[in-house]
Amino acid sequence: MLIGYVVFSRIFGYYPFPSSKDLPISSSAEKIMGPDFKTLRDGGIDATEELHKKNIEQISTVSADGLTLRASFIKCEVPSDKYFILVHGHNSHGMKDNSLKAVGYLAAGYNVLLPDNRACGNSDGKYETFGYRESEDLLLWIDKIIEMNPRCKIVLEGCSLGGATVCLVASKKLPQNVKAIVSDCAFASAADEFKFMFNNIYHFPTFPLLNSIDFWNKKINGSSLKDIRPVDSVAAAKTPMFFVHGAADRYVPAENSKVLYDNCSSEKELLYIENAGHAAACVKGGERYFNAVLTFVEKYMRGDE
Repeated sequence: MLIGYVVFSRIFGYYPFPSSKDLPISSSAEKIMGPDFKTLRDGGIDATEELHKKNIEQISTVSADGLTLRASFIKCEVPSDKYFILVHGHNSHGMKDNSLKAVGYLAAGYNVLLPDNRACGNSDGKYETFGYRESEDLLLWIDKIIEMNPRCKIVLEGCSLGGATVCLVASKKLPQNVKAIVSDCAFASAADEFKFMFNNIYHFPTFPLLNSIDFWNKKINGSSLKDIRPVDSVAAAKTPMFFVHGAADRYVPAENSKVLYDNCSSEKELLYIENAGHAAACVKGGERYFNAVLTFVEKYMRGDE
């Protein structure tokens, strides 16, 4: 059980706010993640520097369990009622994961909110919950944007664990201000993703270590990995959903997005970016990625002007 707690703490524990420039790219990174991991990191550094030249407002909200959650908010140059809330992945923070997308969506006339999830970056908390509580926290950020601008039209986009988080939100009662959801390289089931990682990436036996990790997850976070199933949430979705995945993703296999797409009950679209690794669809796809996402979400922005 002690080993399980140590591994749980390493996986779920607080992730600080380091400079992307200080993060080394190991020789095994692309073997684990898939192609373009270094290109993604380097592009993110350049995009972060570009964002820091803009007027970034720091805003906050308080979670149901009393954590102060923080986010960076950036207005586009032309006044707009359109917003992207970009949700980052595991062991990351808003600027690190989503700066490239933020630059693209700002140029397209959207305001952008970059939250730091609980236990990540500048937000409070000791442990991530793999979407269980992050999906509830996302509802607070939606409310925050509506409070700032009641006429807002919001797109939710998440990458990796962030993609799973926006899928989990899809089954909840969302304000009519939320017009579309974009899921980038999400897993369909947390338990299945952990089994995949243990078996295929880290080559650890799932038993008894995964059982021990989940014991501590239930004890500390109040949820089991078996209960975190974005595939079930999208089956109850009413908001239009766009699924995208790098076809060469080695960390969260691309078939996860096909499973999510097949089970989604709302209007939907699926895009694979060839030869793109984990989280690298936007950098590998470039204009194709942004054009596809924006063409999809813009359909649901019309009619309310």
